[in-house]
Amino acid sequence: WQYLGPDGMRYCPESFGNMCYQSPWGSYIKEKLFYLLDTLEFDGLAIDGPYHGLPCLDVNHTHKSPGAVKFMNWMWEKEFYSEVLKRGKCLTAPQNWQSLLLGVKLRPAGYREEDQNEFGGMPLVVMTRACMYEGRYMDPACATSASCNIGSYHGHSIEASEDNPVTYDHAVANVYAFGHSGGFYGKLPYIGPVTQAIFRKWIDFYKRYRDTLAGELVHLQAPTGCQPDAFMHVAPGSRCPALAVIFNPTDKDMPVSLELPLNWAGFTPGGEARPEGMPAVPLDSRAHGVLSVAVKAGEVLTVPVYD
Repeated sequence: WQYLGPDGMRYCPESFGNMCYQSPWGSYIKEKLFYLLDTLEFDGLAIDGPYHGLPCLDVNHTHKSPGAVKFMNWMWEKEFYSEVLKRGKCLTAPQNWQSLLLGVKLRPAGYREEDQNEFGGMPLVVMTRACMYEGRYMDPACATSASCNIGSYHGHSIEASEDNPVTYDHAVANVYAFGHSGGFYGKLPYIGPVTQAIFRKWIDFYKRYRDTLAGELVHLQAPTGCQPDAFMHVAPGSRCPALAVIFNPTDKDMPVSLELPLNWAGFTPGGEARPEGMPAVPLDSRAHGVLSVAVKAGEVLTVPVYD
């Protein structure tokens, strides 16, 4: 289908945000992007809104039919990504997991513009974490990007506050406690000394447990916003082989009991696990143990576990 514009000309859907690469625009944008990499020596490109298989009926483009345009534009992207990789540059793009096979290094997890349109504050932060939680079934942290909007985006933000920094604490933990190399959007990643201290806390956490965060992620309790949620990083052989992270997005202190499948962290069945600052946890014949803790209202609790 085509759109009749106010100038009387007919436009295909790609004329609005997603341009057809088989038009003159394809060569133009490719030249501009290579200019950024070759002349200005950018380290990589963060592409927003790549072609997503929309139809195009423009008879002036190089595709011969509406069916051919999908394949031809996919090939355009494939060849473009290949050229970027040959230059030793990095690519991020909001595409599906198959894009990783074409050379995209990072794709989003926990980011949906629809959520940004609808709400902010803790509901937005929890929804973001729920999407990240599900996304980690698909992609490792090294292939996943996360976002945290300090300022308004699509009408909403995390609503960072110096007086009540709980939401900010959860939002930053969403990024770094998951092990992502996330992006912060705003003039600064914090708004004052209180939020700055929180930001530095999570940066230090990310550096301290980098080897563990680079391992696998075990899903423990999905985020709902009504009760604590949790996951656990595991990396057998690392200094800290297991690291549990528990979020309490509610305004009430809550007890939590989590079954930790520590076999994934290389623990011995029938032995013991030593959560930092807590009593030892006996392990069953599967090397599973139960961690029981009290999580304060609004707290993000991190529990390193050693063998």
